[in-house]
Amino acid sequence: MDYNSAKEIRDHVLKSIESFSLALSIAETSCPPDEYQKIKKSIGIIIGKTDHEILSTIYKKFPDLDHISK
Repeated sequence: MDYNSAKEIRDHVLKSIESFSLALSIAETSCPPDEYQKIKKSIGIIIGKTDHEILSTIYKKFPDLDHISK
């Protein structure tokens, strides 16, 4: 993967994480506790795998794209 592709992928992945976080906020206020816990667990797994398998790969190859660690 080249630098520009990595940056574009990172941007889309970060936007998807933001969307999942917003969905979780909606679920927290609108779902019964048992449904919310299922959604929370699923979203946590998705975000964790996304961070571990996509973002960390990008950041290892292009550390300057990791604005959080700076």
